[in-house]
Amino acid sequence: MQNDFIMRLWKSLIDDWFGCGAVVYIVTPRIDEERLFQIFLLMIRNKGTAFGVTLVIPEKGPGGEKFKKTLETTSRMMKKTRTPRANKRLVSDVKLQWALENLKVHHENFSTNFIAAYKDDEAEVLTTTAHFHKSHFHSNQKDNVCYNKLPTEDLRRNYLLHLGLSLNY
Repeated sequence: MQNDFIMRLWKSLIDDWFGCGAVVYIVTPRIDEERLFQIFLLMIRNKGTAFGVTLVIPEKGPGGEKFKKTLETTSRMMKKTRTPRANKRLVSDVKLQWALENLKVHHENFSTNFIAAYKDDEAEVLTTTAHFHKSHFHSNQKDNVCYNKLPTEDLRRNYLLHLGLSLNY
Protein backbone atom coordinates (compact mmCIF):
# COMPACT_ATOMS: atom_id res chain seq x y z
CA MET A 1 0.00 0.00 0.00
CA GLN A 2 1.28 3.46 -0.84
CA ASN A 3 1.98 6.05 1.85
CA ASP A 4 -0.35 8.69 0.41
CA PHE A 5 -3.67 6.83 0.73
CA ILE A 6 -5.14 9.43 3.11
CA MET A 7 -4.23 12.22 0.69
CA ARG A 8 -5.86 10.40 -2.23
CA LEU A 9 -9.00 9.71 -0.20
CA TRP A 10 -9.12 13.31 1.10
CA LYS A 11 -8.70 14.77 -2.39
CA SER A 12 -11.22 12.46 -4.08
CA LEU A 13 -13.91 13.12 -1.46
CA ILE A 14 -13.47 16.90 -1.69
CA ASP A 15 -13.59 16.72 -5.50
CA ASP A 16 -16.73 14.57 -5.39
CA TRP A 17 -18.44 16.89 -2.89
CA PHE A 18 -17.56 20.04 -4.86
CA GLY A 19 -18.74 18.31 -8.05
CA CYS A 20 -22.22 17.60 -6.69
CA GLY A 21 -22.68 21.12 -5.30
CA ALA A 22 -22.46 20.21 -1.62
CA VAL A 23 -21.50 22.48 1.26
CA VAL A 24 -18.03 21.39 2.38
CA TYR A 25 -16.14 21.93 5.64
CA ILE A 26 -12.39 21.34 5.89
CA VAL A 27 -11.35 21.37 9.54
CA THR A 28 -7.72 21.05 10.62
CA PRO A 29 -5.35 22.74 13.05
CA ARG A 30 -2.59 22.60 10.41
CA ILE A 31 -2.54 22.83 6.61
CA ASP A 32 0.37 23.38 4.26
CA GLU A 33 0.66 25.24 0.97
CA GLU A 34 0.40 22.11 -1.19
CA ARG A 35 -2.91 21.02 0.34
CA LEU A 36 -4.31 24.57 0.09
CA PHE A 37 -3.13 24.65 -3.53
CA GLN A 38 -5.05 21.39 -4.16
CA ILE A 39 -8.20 22.83 -2.57
CA PHE A 40 -8.02 25.88 -4.85
CA LEU A 41 -7.50 23.73 -7.95
CA LEU A 42 -10.49 21.54 -7.02
CA MET A 43 -12.59 24.65 -6.40
CA ILE A 44 -11.71 26.05 -9.83
CA ARG A 45 -12.30 22.69 -11.52
CA ASN A 46 -15.82 22.51 -10.05
CA LYS A 47 -16.61 26.22 -10.33
CA GLY A 48 -20.03 25.82 -11.96
CA THR A 49 -21.55 23.44 -9.40
CA ALA A 50 -22.65 26.00 -6.77
CA PHE A 51 -20.76 24.33 -3.90
CA GLY A 52 -19.79 26.15 -0.73
CA VAL A 53 -16.57 25.65 1.20
CA THR A 54 -15.39 26.69 4.64
CA LEU A 55 -11.88 26.10 5.92
CA VAL A 56 -11.74 26.02 9.71
CA ILE A 57 -8.23 26.61 11.00
CA PRO A 58 -6.51 28.49 13.85
CA GLU A 59 -4.85 31.79 12.95
CA LYS A 60 -1.59 30.22 14.17
CA GLY A 61 -0.74 26.55 13.79
CA PRO A 62 0.78 24.29 16.47
CA GLY A 63 4.29 25.32 15.40
CA GLY A 64 3.49 29.04 15.41
CA GLU A 65 3.08 29.28 11.63
CA LYS A 66 0.46 31.85 10.61
CA PHE A 67 -2.32 30.83 8.24
CA LYS A 68 -2.12 34.22 6.52
CA LYS A 69 1.46 33.43 5.48
CA THR A 70 0.43 29.98 4.19
CA LEU A 71 -2.32 31.62 2.12
CA GLU A 72 0.08 34.20 0.65
CA THR A 73 2.64 31.51 -0.23
CA THR A 74 -0.09 29.42 -1.89
CA SER A 75 -1.20 32.41 -3.99
CA ARG A 76 2.38 32.96 -5.16
CA MET A 77 2.72 29.25 -5.99
CA MET A 78 -0.46 29.36 -8.07
CA LYS A 79 0.79 32.40 -10.00
CA LYS A 80 4.13 30.71 -10.74
CA THR A 81 2.78 27.29 -11.76
CA ARG A 82 2.84 26.73 -15.52
CA THR A 83 1.39 24.09 -17.81
CA PRO A 84 3.99 21.59 -19.04
CA ARG A 85 3.46 21.89 -22.80
CA ALA A 86 2.39 25.46 -23.53
CA ASN A 87 4.28 26.97 -20.59
CA LYS A 88 1.25 29.14 -19.78
CA ARG A 89 0.02 29.93 -16.31
CA LEU A 90 -2.05 27.10 -14.91
CA VAL A 91 -4.49 29.48 -13.19
CA SER A 92 -5.41 32.98 -14.36
CA ASP A 93 -5.62 35.93 -11.98
CA VAL A 94 -9.41 35.95 -12.40
CA LYS A 95 -9.77 32.29 -11.37
CA LEU A 96 -7.33 32.71 -8.49
CA GLN A 97 -9.24 35.74 -7.23
CA TRP A 98 -12.52 33.81 -7.52
CA ALA A 99 -11.07 30.96 -5.45
CA LEU A 100 -9.70 33.33 -2.80
CA GLU A 101 -13.06 35.09 -2.52
CA ASN A 102 -15.08 31.86 -2.34
CA LEU A 103 -13.01 30.06 0.28
CA LYS A 104 -14.60 31.05 3.56
CA VAL A 105 -12.07 30.94 6.38
CA HIS A 106 -13.20 30.56 9.99
CA HIS A 107 -10.48 30.86 12.63
CA GLU A 108 -10.97 28.71 15.71
CA ASN A 109 -8.65 26.93 18.15
CA PHE A 110 -9.18 23.15 18.34
CA SER A 111 -7.34 19.87 17.79
CA THR A 112 -9.58 17.78 15.52
CA ASN A 113 -9.19 16.91 11.82
CA PHE A 114 -12.11 16.18 9.54
CA ILE A 115 -13.70 16.99 6.23
CA ALA A 116 -17.46 16.99 5.95
CA ALA A 117 -20.13 17.83 3.42
CA TYR A 118 -23.87 18.01 3.28
CA LYS A 119 -26.48 18.37 0.62
CA ASP A 120 -30.14 18.38 1.52
CA ASP A 121 -30.71 15.93 4.41
CA GLU A 122 -27.62 13.76 3.92
CA ALA A 123 -24.12 14.40 5.24
CA GLU A 124 -20.76 12.64 5.05
CA VAL A 125 -17.77 12.99 7.36
CA LEU A 126 -14.21 11.75 7.13
CA THR A 127 -12.41 12.09 10.46
CA THR A 128 -8.71 11.41 10.75
CA THR A 129 -5.79 11.73 13.12
CA ALA A 130 -3.74 13.20 10.24
CA HIS A 131 -3.21 16.93 9.91
CA PHE A 132 -3.72 18.16 6.35
CA HIS A 133 -0.01 18.59 5.88
CA LYS A 134 2.77 16.91 3.91
CA SER A 135 4.28 15.37 7.04
CA HIS A 136 1.05 13.39 7.59
CA PHE A 137 -0.06 12.80 4.00
CA HIS A 138 3.16 11.61 2.34
CA SER A 139 5.20 9.81 4.96
CA ASN A 140 4.98 6.36 6.49
CA GLN A 141 1.58 6.92 8.06
CA LYS A 142 0.32 5.71 11.37
CA ASP A 143 -2.86 7.76 11.17
CA ASN A 144 -6.43 6.55 11.30
CA VAL A 145 -9.44 7.52 9.21
CA CYS A 146 -13.14 6.95 9.75
CA TYR A 147 -15.85 7.65 7.17
CA ASN A 148 -19.52 8.06 8.14
CA LYS A 149 -22.79 8.95 6.47
CA LEU A 150 -25.24 10.66 8.78
CA PRO A 151 -28.25 12.97 8.78
CA THR A 152 -27.42 16.65 8.24
CA GLU A 153 -28.81 17.50 11.68
CA ASP A 154 -26.29 15.13 13.30
CA LEU A 155 -23.46 16.83 11.39
CA ARG A 156 -24.62 20.19 12.71
CA ARG A 157 -25.08 19.03 16.30
CA ASN A 158 -22.06 16.72 16.68
CA TYR A 159 -19.42 18.45 14.56
CA LEU A 160 -20.20 22.04 13.54
CA LEU A 161 -21.80 23.62 16.62
CA HIS A 162 -18.69 22.90 18.72
CA LEU A 163 -16.66 24.97 16.25
CA GLY A 164 -19.08 27.90 16.21
CA LEU A 165 -20.43 26.98 12.77
CA SER A 166 -23.95 26.55 11.46
CA LEU A 167 -25.50 24.99 8.35
CA ASN A 168 -26.55 28.34 6.89
CA TYR A 169 -24.53 29.02 3.81
